[in-house]
Amino acid sequence: MSHKEQLVQLAQNTPDNLAAFAFFLLKNCLASAEDAADDEFCRHLIEEALADPEKDDWVDFDEACKMLGVQLH
Repeated sequence: MSHKEQLVQLAQNTPDNLAAFAFFLLKNCLASAEDAADDEFCRHLIEEALADPEKDDWVDFDEACKMLGVQLH
């Protein structure tokens, strides 16, 4: 019997409440992994910002608008 056939048979023999709980656990594990990835991404952005040699250089509002291509009326 192939792995796929074994999984299908196992799924057919699993009570609904147990299957629902297993999916609940899987969903929460995936959400935790996504949260950890988001946290790592944010941590990386903070480290980059702190290491930026120009982090203390200020640009006034009008200059920032020009740099971004925003025209104020």
